[in-house]
Amino acid sequence: MGEPRQLTKLSGFYIESLSVQGDGKRLGFVLTRRQSDIYLGRLEAGGTRLSPPRRLTLDDREDEPTGWTADSKAVIFSSDRNGTPDIFVQEIGKDFASPLVVGPDNDSSPRQSPDGAWVLFNRISSNPRAKRLMRVPAGGGRPEEVMAVGARTMFECGVVPGSPCVLEERVGKEVIVSLLDPARGKGRELFRAEYLNNADITGDGKRLAMQVERNRIRVVSLDGKTEREVVVEGVSAVRSLAWAADGKGFYTGSFAPPNSETLLYVDLRGKARELWRQARSSPMWAVPSPDGKYLAIRAETRDSNVWTLEDF
Repeated sequence: MGEPRQLTKLSGFYIESLSVQGDGKRLGFVLTRRQSDIYLGRLEAGGTRLSPPRRLTLDDREDEPTGWTADSKAVIFSSDRNGTPDIFVQEIGKDFASPLVVGPDNDSSPRQSPDGAWVLFNRISSNPRAKRLMRVPAGGGRPEEVMAVGARTMFECGVVPGSPCVLEERVGKEVIVSLLDPARGKGRELFRAEYLNNADITGDGKRLAMQVERNRIRVVSLDGKTEREVVVEGVSAVRSLAWAADGKGFYTGSFAPPNSETLLYVDLRGKARELWRQARSSPMWAVPSPDGKYLAIRAETRDSNVWTLEDF
């Protein structure tokens, strides 16, 4: 009934499940810390089944995978383990990551160019707060600016040598899809379309998949012609989208009632197979290796403990 007063000065945690002892002398509560980590699973049965994933990144910060090296031996990801998001590479079987781009800017969404020479990524500088598309040699070196981009601009790259990269610029409810040259920047416009949220390009760079409704995916050729519509069975919405390496299906994350996140394999008819489930998780996504043998998965790690507070 009175003014609130602060009891603790804890940071970096969620406080949950408050419970006061009957005589009011002791307060019990759960301290939970959540973070995104990268898990690695081996694909089986043509990419439609997944061995139990194991955790790849072992730090306690936010790690988010978006790409692989061309030889399928290492995951390329962003992490804020140094304070601001930087770009790292971590090999399968290793318990440490090698920095590729480190600095004061926010660097994210790294993907290797189809020729394997560059890693493209987004950069948001603190001053001025502008978004730029950058590139850095795949073996390490000084980052270079490719072009300035809008806040709602994304890019995708094929993985087969000679396949294209594309730039997706959102203007209102429309997206403009153009070719993207890793050295010269934006090329000719390919087509314009409307879609809801997620998009991805096939490994050979010939088709785009776009989420056009909560559970509907449209597959289009690079001239904008619709090849098929895929309605994902049994889910109300997909929350991520990535082509399988062979182009015969997708990997998607989806919320599963009452309080779980699932990773699905969806074939081109819309039939979904559950690959992995996490209880009380944040949005999950997966990035298949170019050879189709592994999935790098963004999933949540939770650390919870019960604490008590006395004499408050």
